[in-house]
Amino acid sequence: MLADAGTADATEILNELEPPYPGEALPNPGSAQLMFATPGLTAQRIRITCEALWRRGPGSGRSPEEYLMAMSELQVWREGKNLAAGRPVEFSSSSTEPGWTPTALTDGYSSREELLDWPAWLTGIERAEALRAELRHVQLSIQIRRETLRQRLLWGAIGSTLVISLLGLIGFLWLRARAARVQEELRSRIARDLHDEIGASLSHLAIQSDLAQQQLLRGALGPERLAAISAGARQTLDQMRDVIWLLAPRASNWSELSHRLQSISSRILDGVKHEIVVEGEPPEGKPAIEWSRNVVTFLKEVLTNARRHSEAENIRVSFDWGETLVMDVEDNGRGFDTAASRDTSGTGLENLEQRAALLRASLDFRSEPGEGTTVRLSVPFSKG
Repeated sequence: MLADAGTADATEILNELEPPYPGEALPNPGSAQLMFATPGLTAQRIRITCEALWRRGPGSGRSPEEYLMAMSELQVWREGKNLAAGRPVEFSSSSTEPGWTPTALTDGYSSREELLDWPAWLTGIERAEALRAELRHVQLSIQIRRETLRQRLLWGAIGSTLVISLLGLIGFLWLRARAARVQEELRSRIARDLHDEIGASLSHLAIQSDLAQQQLLRGALGPERLAAISAGARQTLDQMRDVIWLLAPRASNWSELSHRLQSISSRILDGVKHEIVVEGEPPEGKPAIEWSRNVVTFLKEVLTNARRHSEAENIRVSFDWGETLVMDVEDNGRGFDTAASRDTSGTGLENLEQRAALLRASLDFRSEPGEGTTVRLSVPFSKG
C-alpha cells in the first residue's frame, strides 16, 4: 500500500509481499476492518497492489480457478472526517458483474448496510449506558413508591377512629399480603425469564470465552469463536433490552407495544426472508405489564422455533388490531405431525398452550409434514 505512488513523495504504508501466501503475510480478515495509522502523512492518492489473490473455491458455486481481491469499503479518516467518501476509484482489473461499479468502494455502504461513522458508533455505546441508567432509575422509583405507599397507609390508620383503625389495619395487612404475593409472582416470573434467556446466554458466553482463551494460549484462536462470542453478546443485550422495556414508562402505550412487537419480529428473523404486516390500530390507553410480558414472550418463542426448526424459505408475521389482537406466524417450512408432538412431554407446543392460557387467549396451531406451520393467537386486551 503506497501513498502518492509513482511520485518523488511516494510513501510506503504497508508491505506484506513476502511469501508464503496468504495466511502468514496478511490473513483474510473476513468482514472485519483493517486499520493502519499514518501519523504525519500527507498524500493525494492511495494505491493498493495485490500480488497474491484469494481463491474462490467450489463451495461458493464458482469455478475453482477464480481468483480475486475483494474489498467492501476504503476510507481515509482525518480529524473525524472520511476524506475518501465519494472520491473516484480506478482499478487495473475489476468485476464485470451487473450492479457493481468502482464507486461502490467509497459510497459509505458495505455489501448490504450503510456503514456507521465513529460518532454514531460512540453514540450507540452511550445509548447502552443510558439504558442501564434508566433501569437503575426505574428500580429506585419502584422502591420510593413502595415506601411512600406504606407511609400513607400507616398515617391514615393512625388518624382514624379505633374501629376504622382496626378495619384499616386488617385491610392494610390483607392488601400488603396480596401485593406481596403479586409482587413475588411477578418477581419470580421475571427471574425465570432472566434465568431462561439471559442466564443461559451469559453461561454460553462464559463457555465461549473460556474456549477462546484456551485457543489463544495454543495460538489457534480463529474468527469463528470471536464471531460466536460477539453474536451471543448482542443476543444477551437484546434480551436485557426487552426486560428493561417492559418496566420502562414508554412500554405503557399500546402503540409502543405494537412497534415493539414489529421490532422483535425483525430482529429475530434477521437474515431470513420474511414479511411483517400490521392491520388496524392499537386501542387507546395502556396495556397491563403482565399482559405485555406474556404477549412478547409468546411471540419470541414462536419466532425462535420457526427460525431454528422450520427450515422455511419465507416467514410471514401479521398483527391484526381489532376487537382483539390476532397474531399470525406462517412459514413454508418442513412442518411436523402435531399429534406425535403432543405425545412427547416438554414440547414447544405445550409451552405455547400454557402461554395462551395465561393470556386467556385462543390458540390455533396447524402443521403437516411438508406443508409448513401456522400459529394463530387471538388474545383479548388487558388494560393496566
